[in-house]
Amino acid sequence: LGLLVRLCNEHLEPSALQLALNAGISASGKSRKWHIALILFCGLKALGTRIQLAACNAAISASDVALQWLRAIYLLSNAENFGFSLVVITLSAAVSALEKKSRWPGAIMLLLGASVRCVRLDLAILNAASSACGKCARWVTSMTIFSNLQTDGLQPNVIAHNTLLTAFEKAGLWCAALAVLAVLGKFTSGLDTITYNAVISAFARASHGEKGLILLVEMREHAFQPSLVSYNAAISACEKSEHWKDALLIYQYLSTTGLTPDKMTFSGAMSAFEKCSHWEMALQFCQSA
Repeated sequence: LGLLVRLCNEHLEPSALQLALNAGISASGKSRKWHIALILFCGLKALGTRIQLAACNAAISASDVALQWLRAIYLLSNAENFGFSLVVITLSAAVSALEKKSRWPGAIMLLLGASVRCVRLDLAILNAASSACGKCARWVTSMTIFSNLQTDGLQPNVIAHNTLLTAFEKAGLWCAALAVLAVLGKFTSGLDTITYNAVISAFARASHGEKGLILLVEMREHAFQPSLVSYNAAISACEKSEHWKDALLIYQYLSTTGLTPDKMTFSGAMSAFEKCSHWEMALQFCQSA
């Protein structure tokens, strides 16, 4: 930044200054210095010089990493004023920033804007927008995005399925989540641990402890290694359905996997004992833990 200031004081030709500032924006974006990227970005705007598309994308990416979704929207909205079309790379950076903040309305607005401008979107952008909707339980919007993938000539991948399942899970639609899992079960390449975790979490929200336990067993039968999230979700499902024996069984099995239980594991199991008035079991559990 200091070097660029000195260059400005040298009264360089506009073309040379433009090149230097664009390079500075790109460098700031790569080093995640979003505030410096914005200063240089505004400097170019004040000088009335043209900003290179790569530099604009780098500035937006810097905002993305720092979760500066407001700044990403600002830069994206000003890109057209500098003569840029709404290109896929630029849109991807902004939608990703919005997804990390769960700002689903902003992500959908960008998709609509891209549609109006006939910009072809890639799978990563649509998955990010769907994820933003899913995190906020906007399952209808998430499902609409998913349903339109093949219409747009795109093949849904594991991430696309998982974002849809997360939307169902957040909305408590365990039946819908289970239906998607049943379809995916025919194609093991479309499944992963996150897929199962989303469905088990949906069972937890609906207080279906037995279904969560069955799915946990099914994971191992299909050669998927349950994570701590998987076990915690299954214990939570048992706790909410007051199946303390199943909760204890899952905890005991967890202790043989090499995974380290966390606060959620202990609190879920303890709550299961408490809800069933098994204070003696709760006391023994505390002592053993």
